[in-house]
Amino acid sequence: MGAGGLAELGLILLTAIGGKFAGAFLSARANGVQARHSVVLATLINTRGLTELIILAVGLQLGVLDHALYSVMVVMAVVTTAMTGPLLRLFYPDEFIRQDGVRAGGGVRRRPAPHD
Repeated sequence: MGAGGLAELGLILLTAIGGKFAGAFLSARANGVQARHSVVLATLINTRGLTELIILAVGLQLGVLDHALYSVMVVMAVVTTAMTGPLLRLFYPDEFIRQDGVRAGGGVRRRPAPHD
């Protein structure tokens, strides 16, 4: 993957992440969801995972995607899925989970430790 491929990957990531994030965030805000919860929702909706990988594989088999575009799209799916955990910890740290649990009147749950 040369400089052109990296530029293409950057544009695909920007479009994929920005479009889903903005759509989910703005829709949630328009429906009265708090800003922090809207960010969490937008972060979660950005994860791609197994379904997208299957669709990409079928597209490659049918000849709709060439190997270069397939590779870039797989990297995009992996990056957007891998970024979800760290971004959630950034946007919704444990202190906010506890606060929301107390406000809701429910039991306060802790996130499992990374080794669990």
